Amino acid sequence: MWLVMEFCPLGTMNDFLLKNGPSYNMRFMRQIASAVAYLHDRGIVHRDLKPDNVLVTGTKKDPIAKVADFGLAKVCGSAFQDIYSQYYLHTDMAFIWYGAPEVWDHHYTEKCDVFSMGVLFAAMLDCSTIVSDDGNHLIAVCIHGLPLAQVQRQNPRIKLADHILNGQPDTLKQLILSMMSYDYHARPIATEVNMTPLVPSTRGTQSSSRFLLRNSTHLHVPRCRTQTYKTSFVPYTSSLWNQLPQVVKDAPTLVAFKSECKKHLLTQREHQTYRSLGSRQSNIYAARLRMGWSQLNSTLHKMRIKDKKCDCGASSETVSHYLLHCPLYSDLRHNLTSTVQHLLQQQPTVPLLLQGSTAHNLSANKQVSDALYPYIVTTKRFQLRHPPTNH
Repeated sequence: MWLVMEFCPLGTMNDFLLKNGPSYNMRFMRQIASAVAYLHDRGIVHRDLKPDNVLVTGTKKDPIAKVADFGLAKVCGSAFQDIYSQYYLHTDMAFIWYGAPEVWDHHYTEKCDVFSMGVLFAAMLDCSTIVSDDGNHLIAVCIHGLPLAQVQRQNPRIKLADHILNGQPDTLKQLILSMMSYDYHARPIATEVNMTPLVPSTRGTQSSSRFLLRNSTHLHVPRCRTQTYKTSFVPYTSSLWNQLPQVVKDAPTLVAFKSECKKHLLTQREHQTYRSLGSRQSNIYAARLRMGWSQLNSTLHKMRIKDKKCDCGASSETVSHYLLHCPLYSDLRHNLTSTVQHLLQQQPTVPLLLQGSTAHNLSANKQVSDALYPYIVTTKRFQLRHPPTNH
């Protein structure tokens, strides 16, 4: 088999910029951002963005940067092309100087590309280089001699602005810093990384991009034939979105959206403070239970066919039934109930077990979370693929 591919006579972007200087930075940054947005819009995660994997074609007067080398790319289809789903990748494939922090936890999304892009753009603007193992100079961000992700993993609260992008325009600086956020939820999506203008405003517009569904003022709620499906994530979230104040829906970025939610919604309902206690795996299980999803009923739930009967004979296998009433787990439930009663002097409830309570202190809520996790594991409510790890 012969593969005929485009020839890029100007070599890699790394070599091109080292030879010709930073005057091409903004041109290349716009082109790379556009390329990554195009890939994500088609369900492709590159996973290995770095200056050696960007080729330059055209002429020196009018060069064009093209993202190349898709050897580690992952085709995810339509799995993450709406606001409802999170498509998680697990293979720790990335170049250490550009890989996102969460990649090394084997649990990451397409936003690993946004992080790599941010590191690339920061290195280009700062004209920062390192010497690779083969003795060649590579455009990369280096803090205290370490890759950015490694520094963030050691100190997630580090202020990157104190170390990089000094002297850059504030709007450009803030955009790139947000791309390198330690928490991937705080990063913009690829279509929001627009270099012209530097920080685009989507307020009051209806984008054709499938990534900017937050601009829709009203989402269609799917028809639900069962209570299980009605209370599941997609229809339930659609209903909640339609009830949001317009000022929240009009937030131009994810960071602004979260800020508006805190400002306008937390005064209306009690803020759940203790959802993130315990190990990462226990948090995943608790989140699934909050959505009414389990390994036992997931197949029928996904097919939207019918509500699943419990193996004990109950007419419906609900989270409340599983945690508080199912006779199959009486002995295990006795241990859980005793722990909660001893700590909090009250009977356990589903919200108390899955969300915690602001009426009790941090230590008590953490012990309840720690008691719930072995109950879920021992009853084999979910299938364990990896041993739980604390973060």
